[in-house]
Amino acid sequence: MEKCKRCGTCCDRGGPTLHREDRELVASGVIRLVHLITMRKGETALDPSTGRLMPLPVEMIKIRGSKGWRCIFLQKSNLCAIYASRPLECRALKCWDTAAIEALFLKDLLARKDIVDNTDLLDIIEAYDQRLPAEAVHRILTSEDHAAVEELTTRDLAFREAVMRNFGLKEEEMEAILGRSVHSLRRMLGLLPVQYDG
Repeated sequence: MEKCKRCGTCCDRGGPTLHREDRELVASGVIRLVHLITMRKGETALDPSTGRLMPLPVEMIKIRGSKGWRCIFLQKSNLCAIYASRPLECRALKCWDTAAIEALFLKDLLARKDIVDNTDLLDIIEAYDQRLPAEAVHRILTSEDHAAVEELTTRDLAFREAVMRNFGLKEEEMEAILGRSVHSLRRMLGLLPVQYDG
C-alpha cells in the first residue's frame, strides 16, 4: 500500500483551495487572512485536470504561496506547519491516486462571505467586484491599451489603500479580502517581471 513519503512535491506545486469544511480553520485563526488569496469568479486560473487556463466559474480562496505557488505552510524540512489542522484538500491528496482530490475540484468552496463577518466590509467587497469586475480587468490587461492598463492599476491601488485605511487592514490581508490585485494579475499574465516573496 502506498503512503506519503513527505517529499513536499505536492505542497511545492501550490497551496490548497479551501472548502466550506475548512471554515473553522479560518474562524479559529489556524489559517489567517494573511495566509489566503482570493481568486474571483471570472479570473483566469489553471485548470489542474487539463493544464489549461480557464475563467473561474466560481470564487476560490486558496492558501497563498511563497516563492511562486509553494504553500506557505511547507517548512524547509518538508513538514507542514499546520499538519494536525490541515485543510480538506491536503487530507484528500494522495500523489499516487488523485481521484479524491479531483472529486473536490470546484465543489463546496469557501467564499469571502463565509469568512468575513463585518457587513460593512462585505459591502465594500461587493462594491469592488462591481467597479472592477474580474472579466473586465482581464479584458483590459490583455488589451494593447497601455493607458487603460495603467489607469486600471491606479484605480485598484487607490481602492485597496482606502479599504486598508478605513478598516485598519494590512496590505497582506487585501488579497484575501478583495482578491488578487491588478498588479499581481499583471505579473501572473507576464506583463511585469516575476518577483518571489519570502
